[in-house]
Amino acid sequence: MWLEGTEFVDLRRYGPNMKASEAGLLAYARGMIEWHSQNRFCGHCGMRKVSKDGGHSLKCSSESCNAVVYPRLDPAVIMVIADGDYVLLGRQSKWEPGRYSLLAGFVEIGETFEMAIAREVQEEAGIIVDRSSIRYFASQPWPFPSSLMVGFLASAEKNESSASKISPMRREQVVPIDNSSLSTIRDIDSLPKPAVNDNELEDAQWIHKDFLRAVLSGNSLPPGVKFHVPGKYAIAHYLMEKWIAETRCNNWAGDEIETVQIDEGVFKYVLIRIHDNNGSQKLVRLTSPIIY
Repeated sequence: MWLEGTEFVDLRRYGPNMKASEAGLLAYARGMIEWHSQNRFCGHCGMRKVSKDGGHSLKCSSESCNAVVYPRLDPAVIMVIADGDYVLLGRQSKWEPGRYSLLAGFVEIGETFEMAIAREVQEEAGIIVDRSSIRYFASQPWPFPSSLMVGFLASAEKNESSASKISPMRREQVVPIDNSSLSTIRDIDSLPKPAVNDNELEDAQWIHKDFLRAVLSGNSLPPGVKFHVPGKYAIAHYLMEKWIAETRCNNWAGDEIETVQIDEGVFKYVLIRIHDNNGSQKLVRLTSPIIY
């Protein structure tokens, strides 16, 4: 019996607003409800199943069968595929415009997690994964309907023969800084070119960590640029944050500059000195004019 005016709602929509303990409990309940609804009849003899052990098992009602089943999970891998300061993100055609996320896929029978990662990335984006670089990072139950997302970090193999030619917006891969932008140092022509499988993805792009950091921080994007990623409730968001945190030792010099108070006014440009891992230095000019 339901209270008047109540209804079922999508946990993915309201879960982020709940306490972790409450969201976890509802995720568990949703998974169990889904499992019961998909396992009403015996897979051996076709007779109806009955609930046992407080709903944690289902037993065939036929005394000649008595087959018992238990809740099962479908393991899926989700991975940060990185090349230097860039990460590979993709999008499906059914998603809202501008939404991108990490590549992911289900583990097939007979596969290890490492094999699934290499296969999924190559199938979806045509990128070869350096299997020696794969390392586990975190996991998350995903009862939609019954998955366990297992998160990894890995690197793409270098493939100079398929160097990426990226559109002007992606080529600059700017980081929004007030009304201005900062061009990245790395020559992205050396990135392996994604070969998108249209049956899997609509698009795949190499995204610079500084741009992704700005997106995760909720910074304003350049006019006309639509780009967003899954919210904090998703393991994809968590993996992106952790990958960025791990690469902070290779950040541009501006990360080490303390916040300072600047008098109000209009400046023609601002210069920032940047150091790379080889000890080289470069001056980047932010133009606008910049208004403070």
